[in-house]
Amino acid sequence: MSALADVYQSSSLSNVFRLTTEFNSIKHIPGQPALESINAVIAAATDLRFLGENIHDQKIKWQLLGNLLPEYAGLVTALTNLDTEENPMSIEELKVRILTEERMLIHRKVLPVHPTS
Repeated sequence: MSALADVYQSSSLSNVFRLTTEFNSIKHIPGQPALESINAVIAAATDLRFLGENIHDQKIKWQLLGNLLPEYAGLVTALTNLDTEENPMSIEELKVRILTEERMLIHRKVLPVHPTS
């Protein structure tokens, strides 16, 4: 293997490890808009796919749902039951449902209103 190939492979493996760690550690933080964690998960998954990693949509959906705040527990249960192999939800549909729930939780004052940028 050439020196350039060694550097590229080493760099690629390092990036895969870093992005995999990042993907698996993204959490929805209290006071943070849900869209921030959603976008972070999708960005990390997109980067991993670009590097050739096999990140299925289902894994992305689990990451999105599994790391929401406890206030979203009812939504997580409902969406987990609705997202079946026969009728899978798209990531975009899941995103819309999470953001709709966030607006409802803010309206009911279960979640604090986050400042707009």
